[in-house]
Amino acid sequence: MIGRGLAIPLNSNCSKCEGVFSVRQTYINSLVFFKHYTFESDYVITACARDDSFPDKLEIVEFSSL
Repeated sequence: MIGRGLAIPLNSNCSKCEGVFSVRQTYINSLVFFKHYTFESDYVITACARDDSFPDKLEIVEFSSL
C-alpha cells in the first residue's frame, strides 16, 4: 500500500461511516481506513490504519518533549 500512489485503481471501493473512510483494494484484498482531523483552522491531517480504532482528537506533542 505505501508508495503506490496512482498505481491504485481510481475505482477502488470507498465508503464513509461516522467520519472514517475505508478503502478495500480488491487486487491485494486489503482494507485500510482513513480519518481526517482538523488541525488549527487551515490544516487537515489524515491518518491511515489497518483498523478503524482512531482516537476522537489529535494529541499534539512538542518536538522538544520527545
